[in-house]
Amino acid sequence: MLGALATVAIFFMHLLGLLFLAVLLGGEELAVLWRLRRTTGAGWPHLRCRMVMGAIAFAPPFVLNLMAPLDHLDNGVIYHPIWRKTLQSDGAVSGL
Repeated sequence: MLGALATVAIFFMHLLGLLFLAVLLGGEELAVLWRLRRTTGAGWPHLRCRMVMGAIAFAPPFVLNLMAPLDHLDNGVIYHPIWRKTLQSDGAVSGL
């Protein structure tokens, strides 16, 4: 049971970590653009280069998401209410 809880926690930590990375990178890029606006002006080649570098950071998670074997489920996942799971459980974790 503890392993299952740890697995769920790690899964959501990775998702929130990716979201936090997006917020941090977005904030940094906005700060750079704001600073360049005041001094030299942000040219399109500079902006394009920074956008490509930001996209590279999110390419591996995107590719891994596309490679995830989720197509074989074919609506095979059924989410029962908690009361039904409790009635079907024989005390083992597999019943939940």
